[in-house]
Amino acid sequence: MPRDTVIHYLKHHPRDALRVLEAARAEELHAFLDSLGSETKANVLGYLLPHTAAGYIARVGADRAAEVVGQLRSATAARLLAAVTQGLRRDILEQLPLEKRTNIRHLLRYPDDSVGALMLTSTLACRVDANVRRAKQLVRRFTQVELPMMVVVDDDMRPVGLVSVSNLLRARERDPIDTHMRFVPARLRAHAEVRTVLALPVWDTEDYVPVVETDERYVGLLPKASLHGHALATRGTAENSEDFATTVLDVADLFWRPAAETLARAASTNSGEHE
Repeated sequence: MPRDTVIHYLKHHPRDALRVLEAARAEELHAFLDSLGSETKANVLGYLLPHTAAGYIARVGADRAAEVVGQLRSATAARLLAAVTQGLRRDILEQLPLEKRTNIRHLLRYPDDSVGALMLTSTLACRVDANVRRAKQLVRRFTQVELPMMVVVDDDMRPVGLVSVSNLLRARERDPIDTHMRFVPARLRAHAEVRTVLALPVWDTEDYVPVVETDERYVGLLPKASLHGHALATRGTAENSEDFATTVLDVADLFWRPAAETLARAASTNSGEHE
């Protein structure tokens, strides 16, 4: 296909084009992005999944990344920069115009008592129309991301559900990802105060809840353990020993199910060896 046709398609149909780009190997994707002009490249990066875009930003370095990031909307730039290392983020921001830099820093700076301050940003996400094979490729490519859950997002980067990575790795590769997805009946705003989400019913059934910005786009995951840890630090353990004991039990419960599964598998293996 002629290059001009490809560029035209990228400019006018970025959401469709990114399906092909996200399925490519990292080196192929990076080589293709290198061949684009900064404006088209910025448009494409703005639609890519955060960890995929962050991988390219990390490879090209702060100088070249700043040229692209400077052309993104502040909210989009903040989402992308939240997924890179703190040092690289600082170096990129220092090269942006003052107003742009100020806006992005404001979006990235969450108060200590906010959901955004506790959320995990080094997470994996995949598109809702992907299959299991594609999701497994993401898990293998981003092995540095050590989370038991993958977030499923729609075309507008809004979270629609979660997939257990352990279940994913056992699933058939041709299965649509949404057949293994669990719908999460809540999204937390990154700027919400922690005290306002502590008692939400979602924590009765979920260990992780997606976090979104004001535009409803996914920015991270809030673990139940982090929420309780913050509550402990805020209350103080001395005068709340009863609450402390309850919270510790709640946190321990997070690890009981996977631990029980591991023990059951080990017991089954051992009994098979002795038969």
